[in-house]
Amino acid sequence: MKTVLYTTPFADIFGGGQESLLVLLGALDRAKYRPLLAVPAEGEVARRARELGCEVRVLDLPAVRSGLSAVKACLAFRRLLQSDGVDLIHTDGPRSTFYAVWARGGLAIPLVWHIRNDEKDGLLDRYLEGRVDRIILVAKVLEARFSKRTRARCVAIHNGIDLSAIKHETPEGLPPHQPPLLVCPGRLDGGHKGQDVLLEALPRVRERANASVWFIGDEQKDYGLKLRARAKALGLSDCVHFLGFRKDARALMALCDVVVLPSLHEGFPRVLLEAMAEGKPVVASKVGGIPELVEDGETGFLVPPSDPQSLAAALREILSAPSLMKRMGEAGRVRVAGFSSQAMARAVERVYEEALAAIS
Repeated sequence: MKTVLYTTPFADIFGGGQESLLVLLGALDRAKYRPLLAVPAEGEVARRARELGCEVRVLDLPAVRSGLSAVKACLAFRRLLQSDGVDLIHTDGPRSTFYAVWARGGLAIPLVWHIRNDEKDGLLDRYLEGRVDRIILVAKVLEARFSKRTRARCVAIHNGIDLSAIKHETPEGLPPHQPPLLVCPGRLDGGHKGQDVLLEALPRVRERANASVWFIGDEQKDYGLKLRARAKALGLSDCVHFLGFRKDARALMALCDVVVLPSLHEGFPRVLLEAMAEGKPVVASKVGGIPELVEDGETGFLVPPSDPQSLAAALREILSAPSLMKRMGEAGRVRVAGFSSQAMARAVERVYEEALAAIS
């Protein structure tokens, strides 16, 4: 049995990346691999990892330029590799990957870097890409982040979800609602999820359909206030509701008519997998790995990012045709059947096998 050390930059659940990591830990073949998770502090991620039978270690990795603190963290990382007999490192994020490069120096431990978004890190990417053994991308399109030479060590493995039947509890504390209802999931933390684009599109949508919107996700105060002010200025306060973070987000998506994700950039958003698993059509931006999941015109519509007019047109079309909504939702449920947590885990394990064989 091989020990795999996983890293995460977050102690709590801030998005789909942490959820996808936990799904992987739960689906990993425990007859072959012993998962060990390093977290920056105790929190929701550690608690849920332990529930999955995963051992947890606290390993705080400060900013790389933090001087002596960074040196101490690197030494602590190396001690962890040796004390727990780590056979392979699976990092999530450039900072932990940088530390892993230094901590494993001189040790025969392969390093796998998991890329979950389409945001480039410039010189840091250039530095790291030549010092890791394998790179897992959540979408094929993310290869563009790296040089042609590095792409030979990249493999695209889409996020997966548990496709077993889920019985949702009835959500509580909801505002009054009636169809058509749009749900827009994603953190309200500065605009990269495009919530402002949906607000600008909504008046055009409501010319055709009396739609309401639920925004679901943790909220950055300044951006949340900005969105509320804009909703009021557009005369939308009665039909736009900010529900904050909800553990029952998937149950809320099950209640809606269409799930909307007007992001400016993305990796491979698991919320769309969950929406499609609930049989919901989606309208999303044509960015990142979204086109590798959503089939335009079949399981939903893809629109250009930062384009309220195109977003409004797509929503008007889908909301005006209940039969189209139903057909797309059913097609989405069929499509998502190929994105199971088990399929994702087996693909990741093949990467491990290749990396381990290369150093033996």
